[in-house]
Amino acid sequence: MRHACRAIPIIRKLLRIESMLPPLEYDSSMKVKLKINRAAKHWHTVQVSGSSKAAGPSIELAERHTPVRNSARRAARPNAAYSICTINHAKKSWSILSWTFADHWPQSVQSLFRDLEYLDDSIKDSKRRNEPISKEQLQILAQTHTVKQIILEAGSYYTFSDNTNVQFGTARYRKASKNVNCVYAIMQAYGIWRGKSLHPARINPQLHELLDEFSKTIVGSRSIMYQDPKPLSELVIESGVIIARGSLCSFTHIDKLDQETDIGLKMYLDELATILPGNFNDDLVVTIEDRQFLFDDPPPYEALSYVWGSEDDKQPIKIANQASAALHVTRNLAVALRSLRLVDRPRDMWVDAICIDQSNNDEKSLQVERMGEIYRLASRVIAWLGPEEDDSSHAMKWMHYVGSQVTLDETQQLIPSEDCAEPDISDQHAKLPLTERDLRSVYRLICRPWFDRLWIRQEIYLANSEAVVRCGPQEVPWSAFHLALRCIHFKLSFDSELGDQCVRRLWQLQGFIFQSFPISFVDLRDILGNCLCRDPRDRIYALQSMLRETEREFCPRPDYTKPCTQLYQEIVQQMVSRTDNLSILRDCELATGDSSPSWIPTWTRKGTNSLRSNPLLASSSIEAQYSFLGNGTLRVAGVVATVVENCRPISDFYERTWRGVHEEARKLLSTTQIDGQYCTGISMVEALARTLVCDAVEDNLRPSSDRGLDLAVAIQAIERMISNSENDETFFDLVNPGRQFLIRMRSSISNKQFVNCVRGCVGIAPPSAQAGDRICVLLGCDAPMLLRPLDSGEFLVVGECFVEGLSMGEALLGPLPKHIRVAYVLDETSERWHPCYLDHKTGDSFLEDPRLKELPIDLTEFRADLQESPNSAFKIELDILRQRGVDVRYLDLV
Repeated sequence: MRHACRAIPIIRKLLRIESMLPPLEYDSSMKVKLKINRAAKHWHTVQVSGSSKAAGPSIELAERHTPVRNSARRAARPNAAYSICTINHAKKSWSILSWTFADHWPQSVQSLFRDLEYLDDSIKDSKRRNEPISKEQLQILAQTHTVKQIILEAGSYYTFSDNTNVQFGTARYRKASKNVNCVYAIMQAYGIWRGKSLHPARINPQLHELLDEFSKTIVGSRSIMYQDPKPLSELVIESGVIIARGSLCSFTHIDKLDQETDIGLKMYLDELATILPGNFNDDLVVTIEDRQFLFDDPPPYEALSYVWGSEDDKQPIKIANQASAALHVTRNLAVALRSLRLVDRPRDMWVDAICIDQSNNDEKSLQVERMGEIYRLASRVIAWLGPEEDDSSHAMKWMHYVGSQVTLDETQQLIPSEDCAEPDISDQHAKLPLTERDLRSVYRLICRPWFDRLWIRQEIYLANSEAVVRCGPQEVPWSAFHLALRCIHFKLSFDSELGDQCVRRLWQLQGFIFQSFPISFVDLRDILGNCLCRDPRDRIYALQSMLRETEREFCPRPDYTKPCTQLYQEIVQQMVSRTDNLSILRDCELATGDSSPSWIPTWTRKGTNSLRSNPLLASSSIEAQYSFLGNGTLRVAGVVATVVENCRPISDFYERTWRGVHEEARKLLSTTQIDGQYCTGISMVEALARTLVCDAVEDNLRPSSDRGLDLAVAIQAIERMISNSENDETFFDLVNPGRQFLIRMRSSISNKQFVNCVRGCVGIAPPSAQAGDRICVLLGCDAPMLLRPLDSGEFLVVGECFVEGLSMGEALLGPLPKHIRVAYVLDETSERWHPCYLDHKTGDSFLEDPRLKELPIDLTEFRADLQESPNSAFKIELDILRQRGVDVRYLDLV
């Protein structure tokens, strides 16, 4: 009854290297028809032809005859020994890639693979005995084999966008990326040599490190033609790796397809439930059947987003089309199905508890992998909050009305909607039309468990515009409900105990309310916040479909037999190795009783406020330098900038009223020197204003908003808190600047520590910070990191921190000119914020750090990359920094 979740390539397993299969000959008749632009009805035929002895596969486009530049160069390419056409089902894309290995591998390939096999088995045996792998084993193997003969040819890439525009350019890949590509090619061949298919993400970390050393001499880059058509045609693929004539080759055979047939990528729903009609109190009866359809033409079905609830007192569901079959589901789901079923006709619906065998880990892994597609393709997603109670119908009607009165501008600020009847609702200085009944019913509504459930994030955010929120008989469009949440989050006043409770609840949900899309691994702790899930591995799997395209490849396929710590560690190693960036360490926070390496993010624990929304570039644009040493050690390059002298804990502001927050801020300031100059030369009051909100002020944004917190307003608020009475009630007025300061301070430093450091620095540190901890700037990490030295000379990662004077690359490159600071600029094309350098004198912003021109290195390639990606980085020799007086060293994190 159950099918695979996607079309699976047929792998020709080559069991031994001695088989020596002949090189693959490409069939010139192999053609695949693709519909590139649905609206324009443009059809393209891609023809793959040529042979492995010639120039490699040639790509020809029918119907759209765009001249291909660099054709002479491509024709002159030597033997294309590695060419592959693959389908990525998660991205709904297909690609043709070709590598060239200029030199042949002699019999040493067999020796390499046999030694890899020995080491692989040795690692497994050591794991069973809980013994570490000795460095000597790795060193011996590294000395035995070299792969210097392998050369990846530099080439061009061709990108076909959805509107069929063709772009050309030279593909640039950093050395690390080339190494990784080569390692994966070797490991794929090795896996098939052993008689199994090996997914690159499942390479043992120690083998990965070893092969990375093998491929240090690789030059050039891969040549790639990439296409992302909608809909995607299905290609039936047979692929494998050939070890023949001393060369490592990979091939793909595309089955011959009828040129007149449009074959779409197939999607399986196994199973889809049809809820048979009935009244509320009738027995629940469903039919369950498999559905197969094309991505561009899914059948109408709804997908349910709900909370399982207690496993006690389960309710039966009859399966009409399976004799004597029945399911037992939680009472929560039974109530939802009774409430949603229709009286006069059946209702097709995908429900996880019915359509996934929860006791089968293999099936569960397959289904979880495509969960995002299930909710994305549904004709409608229904978010079920529960039955009607606590005046929920009144709350739903109020949310619907408020959400219909507002919309968002390009900077995500509230503005009146087109049909708005009350413009004041979007005005942050005007109070909401909120009675005590409104407030109480809304508070009880948003306290329902659905809002805390992790899985609902992708279920509702991947849904189409038809998605609804349902509570009892009331339905509200998700778009209006979401806008209402944002509105009350921004505008709810603090003039009552109930108002304080509601504000605290909204701040608990801020990761959900303001969740961006797509997301990044470095944002996971912010996004997860207080989310609840039964299995800690779901903190990765539940958000996999929402990740950026560039990061999905770091995430292994769902595997519920894999320990959680291993899963998290694999993701860190993948991400660091593929990006040369250490900012994922910002999600780490030291905790007692945790035996895993401290450099593995703490995604399983309740999140504290991070500094993600603040413009930080602690290491400027310098690339990370690191190595995974095995035995849970990550070696990184960095600078010990200062040492913590004393700490003052800051309470959890979310558990206090706004007057309590105000009073604690006053006490903190009363014991802090605010006169005179800070160690960087700015005034002490400015340093405190920036520190208490971790520099999250509107002055650092372009475009800025008149609704946020300006630096001048923050300074005013501090001065007022120090000089005014503690009973200053006007401080909480909507029009008072103190309100914005408290809001921003609460979101920045709640449950952290205020630290004083040597040399007069002050900062905000994690809750576990203590005197003697080192504030360090690591190459390739955007925020300063707090590290704790051990007697062994190694360090524990305590967490990220903010220190005015260390958050803009000062520890590595010296201070910026006083009129220049790091800021965030909104890219109107991508609608994403990216860091830049802002000249407050001229108002100009620029991507390149102005201090880089003083470095004695060639930045030509970096500057070209910077135009393509604002987050580009460059590598610098540590000796260059040392010659400039920077005490950069290697730090071992355990």
